[in-house]
Amino acid sequence: MSLKTKRQGRVLLIEQDPEEVRTMSGYLETWGYEVLRAEKGRLGLDLFRVEKPDIVLVDIDLEDMEGIAALAEIRRADPCVPVVMLSGDGRLEEILQVLKIGAWGLLTKPITRRRELFLAVEGALSRASLLRENRRHQERLEAEIEAKTSDLEASNIQLRDKLGFLEGLM
Repeated sequence: MSLKTKRQGRVLLIEQDPEEVRTMSGYLETWGYEVLRAEKGRLGLDLFRVEKPDIVLVDIDLEDMEGIAALAEIRRADPCVPVVMLSGDGRLEEILQVLKIGAWGLLTKPITRRRELFLAVEGALSRASLLRENRRHQERLEAEIEAKTSDLEASNIQLRDKLGFLEGLM
């Protein structure tokens, strides 16, 4: 997969470091993503609710709230949206905590290797797409099963009526 391939999608970047925002936004926009930016957690959550991004990148250490709290709120609002956390040090306890809450990944800052960012975003979006497709197929199959069950129940009633009629003739 080429890093130059144009894509579409909306990325919400909740990050307070202007240099990281500039770097990541530049990469993401080059790849064809629309980038929504928030330097504070609360603003990011508001943007999330209004803009409905395809993926969210959240700094663990935000000024106005913990990134882990932002992750938890995003999970409650929409558990299907991929969230990748950003950490300055990538401590094991942080990694385990964010994965337990529902992060789809964690990137260590500074983002100096654009391929890592690319693979994290693309991987999360691909997984989300597969999960949505799987959910659509499951819903379609459940609807078909429900329809077939109703048909069988109706046929069963008809057969019982005919059997009753035949028993009445005997």
